[in-house]
Amino acid sequence: MTRLAASIVAVAAISIGASLACVPLMSLMFLMPFFTAIQRSRVAAYFVSVTYYAGGSWALVPAARNFFGATPSPAASVLLWLGTSALLAAPWTLVWTPNRDQTVWRLPIGALAAVLPPLGLIGWASPLTSAGILFPGTGWFGLIATAVLPGLLVRRPRVVWAAAAASILLSNLVFTGIPAPPAGWEAVDTHFGGIAHGVQSPMKEFAAAESIQNRARASTAQVIVFPETVVPMWTEATDLFWQQTLAELRASGKTILLGAGRPVLVNDRVRPLSEQVRTTPRYRNTVLIAGTEKGIFYQRIPVPLGMWKPFSHSGVPLNLPGPGVVPVAGQRAAVLICYEQLLTWPILQSVSVRPSVILAIANDYWATSTPIPRCQAAIVSTWCRLFRLPSLSATNH
Repeated sequence: MTRLAASIVAVAAISIGASLACVPLMSLMFLMPFFTAIQRSRVAAYFVSVTYYAGGSWALVPAARNFFGATPSPAASVLLWLGTSALLAAPWTLVWTPNRDQTVWRLPIGALAAVLPPLGLIGWASPLTSAGILFPGTGWFGLIATAVLPGLLVRRPRVVWAAAAASILLSNLVFTGIPAPPAGWEAVDTHFGGIAHGVQSPMKEFAAAESIQNRARASTAQVIVFPETVVPMWTEATDLFWQQTLAELRASGKTILLGAGRPVLVNDRVRPLSEQVRTTPRYRNTVLIAGTEKGIFYQRIPVPLGMWKPFSHSGVPLNLPGPGVVPVAGQRAAVLICYEQLLTWPILQSVSVRPSVILAIANDYWATSTPIPRCQAAIVSTWCRLFRLPSLSATNH
C-alpha cells in the first residue's frame, strides 16, 4: 500500500470514528496534520485532508435533509458535504511543504486557519478537539501542545513519540476530573419535537409553554436551564402570557434560562406588537434570562444557510463579535447554542474570558436519526476536560 493510500485509510477511520463520538478515535484526531505533512506532494496532502473532513462530517448529508426538509435534493446535500470538506482542507494544502523542518510552525498555522472565521464558521472536526482527551486539565498549554505535536512527530518521530506518550499518560494520571455543576443549577431536557420549525401549531406551543412553566415552578433549583427555541418567538404578547409565572419565579428567588427566537427589524429594533407575527423573516436565536435575574444572550454562529442566510433579509444574523459569556447567579456562563457545539471558535472565544461553567443548549429533534447529538456531547465534554470546567446540557428532542 502506498503512503498516500495508507494515510487516506488512517484519516478516514479516525474521522469517521470521531463523527460517531468514539472517544478512543477522537483522541487520534491530532494525527491528521501529521498524515498530510508526510505526503510527497501538495496534491496528495489535499486528498488526505479532504478525506479526513469528509469522514468527520458525513452526517451532514442526512442532517441537511432533516433540517431543511424536502427543499434540498440528495445531490445538493452531497455537494454541500463535499464543498465544505474541500474548503476546510484548503489550509492544510497551503501549509504543506517538502521541507520537514518547517512543519513545526506550518502545521499550527493550518490548524488555526481552519478554526478562525471565515472557515471557522464551518470548522467542525478540528484536530485540536483531541486536546482534552490527550492533555486534560492543562488548558491553553494542552491546546498549544496538540497543535505543535504533529509537526514535531514529522521531524523527530522516535523521540517525540516517546515524550508525547509519557506526557499524555502523566496528564491523564494527575487529572482529577471535571468539577460538578454549580450547586442549585439544573438543566432540563424536553421532548417537544419540531416546535420551532416547519408548520407551527399554536396548541403545541401553548402546551410546551405550560410544561416549561410548571417545571420551573416545581423545581427546587435556583437556576433552571431549558433547551434552544422551546419558545419559537418571544414577542410582547409572549411576555404578557409569561408575566405571572415570571413574577412567581422572582418571588421564589429562581432564574430560568430559556431558548427563544426574538423578532427584529433590519436595524435590530424590536418590532412593535402589531408587527410581531409568526412570519417574521429576521430574528435572533437567543437565550432569555428571566426571573430573579434578567438578561439576554445572542447566538454567535447560527447554522450557515439553514439559519444564517448571507445576502438575505431573513434568518438569523451572524453575531461573531458577540460576548461568549453571560453572568448568571454569581457564575460566568459560557453558552454554546446547538451548532456552535460542533465548532472550535465559539468555545475558544468563550474560554478566553474565563467562564466558570459551560451551558450547552440545543434543539436536536431534527438530528435524532444521526450521530450529531452524541458528537455534540462528546466535543463539549472534551473541552470541559481540557479547561476543567463543569457543564450543563439541555436538549429538545
